[in-house]
Amino acid sequence: MIEYAFYIGGVVCAIALIIFSFRGKRPFRTMMITALLGLLTLAIVCISGIFTGVTLPINIWTVSCSALGGIPGVITLLILKMIFV
Repeated sequence: MIEYAFYIGGVVCAIALIIFSFRGKRPFRTMMITALLGLLTLAIVCISGIFTGVTLPINIWTVSCSALGGIPGVITLLILKMIFV
């Protein structure tokens, strides 16, 4: 049951990000920059995991969360990993 709450929360956050992206003058550019920065941050976290010991798995959920959420999405993934692991 709690899984559905996470799914609903994720959908609401994705819709909110899309709405805020379209409020600016260049929505496509804003979404692309956010996605690229999120994926770059995910890659940096995974590469620096060799030295720090903090890594995130690369799968469809982490990639989509970092692409939709950008840098705050990756930070959220790191916080959730610390809480549940």
